[in-house]
Amino acid sequence: AYATVIDAGISKINYYTSMARAVTQSLTTRLDRAADLDRVYHHVIEWTIADFERETRRLLRVLRAEGQAARITTN
Repeated sequence: AYATVIDAGISKINYYTSMARAVTQSLTTRLDRAADLDRVYHHVIEWTIADFERETRRLLRVLRAEGQAARITTN
């Protein structure tokens, strides 16, 4: 759907809800499959961060924005 919108010339796209829903679905699946001892806060946070990273990278490709920003490094 995003590619069609972009091809039509629309440049203001609200993507956060879609991203959050994808991460929520992934997290729900992980929690359903995890053993009781793995359902702890630090695992949930780790999974959430990884899922947001994956979904952000996917959306950057879809929105044709991958590689457009300069890399920020910290010392």
